[in-house]
Amino acid sequence: MVCWKVDRFARNRYDSSIYKYKLNKNGIRIVYAKESIPDGPEGILLESILEGSAEYYSANLAQNVRRGMDANAALCKVNGRTPYGYKKGEDGRYAIDPAFAPIVQQIFEDYAAGVPVERMIREMNAMGRKTSSGGRFGKNSFRAILANERYTGVYLYKDVRIEGGIPAIITRELFEEANAKMDKRKYAPARGRLVDYTLTGKIYCGLCGETIIGTAAKSKTGQDYWYYNCSGRRNGSGCKKSSVRKEWLEAFVTDTIKETVLTDEMIAKIAQAAEDMQRKERDKPLLKNLERQRQKNERLIGNLVGAIEENGMDEDLGKRLAERKEEREYLINRIAEENTNGEIIEKDAIMFWLEGIREGMESASGMSSALQDIFVRKVYLHDDKMTIICKIREGEDVEISKSFADSISQMESDNTVFALSPFGGPSGT
Repeated sequence: MVCWKVDRFARNRYDSSIYKYKLNKNGIRIVYAKESIPDGPEGILLESILEGSAEYYSANLAQNVRRGMDANAALCKVNGRTPYGYKKGEDGRYAIDPAFAPIVQQIFEDYAAGVPVERMIREMNAMGRKTSSGGRFGKNSFRAILANERYTGVYLYKDVRIEGGIPAIITRELFEEANAKMDKRKYAPARGRLVDYTLTGKIYCGLCGETIIGTAAKSKTGQDYWYYNCSGRRNGSGCKKSSVRKEWLEAFVTDTIKETVLTDEMIAKIAQAAEDMQRKERDKPLLKNLERQRQKNERLIGNLVGAIEENGMDEDLGKRLAERKEEREYLINRIAEENTNGEIIEKDAIMFWLEGIREGMESASGMSSALQDIFVRKVYLHDDKMTIICKIREGEDVEISKSFADSISQMESDNTVFALSPFGGPSGT
């Protein structure tokens, strides 16, 4: 194996030892193109010194990058991505983007006025407006904007918080009004159309194939009940599929996932796939592009320094060198930010979390909806059984069929609130 230099092979001695062990085990020898390392004890010593030097350089560079970003924060300069509605000004600080700031203002005003998020999303996408990443607006896009205190003029970076550090797009009063409404909706009791039918869009009638939708009803005493109903039957197609209690069915789906999908073997596979996906995400085109720009920048700086050494300093060369150095600082900061954009959650931690959900760990409570989002692709509902198509990882689905009879018998023995009948209307018919 040919490597350019020792510091290109690995940036710390631990990684270098692991990689070399694996290569040696497979009969592969490393040869360095730019460094002459002899065989024998002397070569081993020299290589160790070069590795130590590379590790020191890497640690020192990371420290300098962090120091530079902290210095930027003290001056309220942009560190990393700018929020939607802002841009980086000529002085390196946040500036209002006149093309997108009015959209942010409109989002806050509409939400505070009570306009439903779903309607706002439809209108934004219908007008062809895009998020900062160039995608379509969704609920997460709106929540990220509504929860971002920077729009009130607060500069935030790690532990740094500076009031008035950036230009405000909205008032503090409007921000608090919108967030009060968001909190109220988040914790509001599920009544009427605000009930969250977690299986919506994934559940189909096993008899006629039509979608199954969430519906509500009241008993004679005024008690509210929520159900999943076949849309075909409601539209008069002649389907005989019975209604199913919402809470009972969602709990049944969640329990089936826990029992069938969250086995020790499957948890290990899922956790490994999740870790691999995170590591793959780190190797993204943006980071590679930034690194190419940094290398080009270093070459240009080297050329300018060479020109100055040969011909002497003049105003034009000095200005160009200063611009390239400023560009280098920006690129180093951006690369550091991309490399430190969240720690990777490793396999063991993911396995612990999934095992906690399976065993009913208190900190993992309320995960019914999350489990359905993660694993359920489709549900086919019959009167006597249910078939779930579970997505385990990309390109791998598992089909699970389960009878309702055992679950109903267990509920009746436990005397649960849903044991009366998971099917039928408020009276159980």
